[in-house]
Amino acid sequence: MSGLKAQFRYFIDSIRDNPIQQISRIIYEFKGELDDDEGPFELVFEDQAWTLDTESDGERLRLSNHPWVDPFAGELTQDTKEFIEECGKWSRVNVSEAALYKSWIGKPILNAELLSNEFGTVAGMAISNEKNSLCFVVRGDETHVLSELPLGFSRVKCATGLGGG
Repeated sequence: MSGLKAQFRYFIDSIRDNPIQQISRIIYEFKGELDDDEGPFELVFEDQAWTLDTESDGERLRLSNHPWVDPFAGELTQDTKEFIEECGKWSRVNVSEAALYKSWIGKPILNAELLSNEFGTVAGMAISNEKNSLCFVVRGDETHVLSELPLGFSRVKCATGLGGG
């Protein structure tokens, strides 16, 4: 977990007083339908992007200081097109205007905390601004964004206030 805590501290330092410009979810798309119940979470600031996702074990939080990369971007082979038609793919969707996220645009994060699940695994992050809070959590290989701390999750003792205006 020390690697995640170091990355978290870097996140805190790099976003201080930096308003959110855009929020995107990485959502599974199949035959034109979007399943917006789960998927990675991307925060875009003026000069950087951060992605919250699950580690490959499906249980722990992954915090990355880069935007999500679409593995299907660019020219697609016929086989790839057929695969996407048959199985679907992940797509970035700007959700900045959605009700849950709208009040975050143009405002800095004032507080951020890592969250642990009922097993003590760091499996989420809570962020807040002057009026709202969001919790990004990993549960059973799925990722969710909620407006309140979910049952079974608790705050890790490395929370930090960010200041800001």
